[in-house]
Amino acid sequence: MANEELDTAALISICQRGIVPVSQWLNRDTPDAQRQLAYAGALLQAGCGWRFARDMRGDVRTVWIRITHPTFSTFEESDPGEDELFYLPSEKRLAESAGSDWY
Repeated sequence: MANEELDTAALISICQRGIVPVSQWLNRDTPDAQRQLAYAGALLQAGCGWRFARDMRGDVRTVWIRITHPTFSTFEESDPGEDELFYLPSEKRLAESAGSDWY
């Protein structure tokens, strides 16, 4: 499946399947990648809006998305929220990692 064909349900699935046991972590950046993946999944499951990050160069290994979500200021100051950039592993990258660290 091409990255552009992904929908919200597919992105949530990627986020869930991309979480791997700490015993499988292989890179110094893996903890941050795991945290970001869980955060993106939570925002998507909560129904936050998202779009592909056209300003980021995607490839067959990485899906770049922007998720818009409320912040503290949204509720206190009528701020529109935050537009945050996330990188997710592609389906291809998850398959290649075979349940191990995809980062």
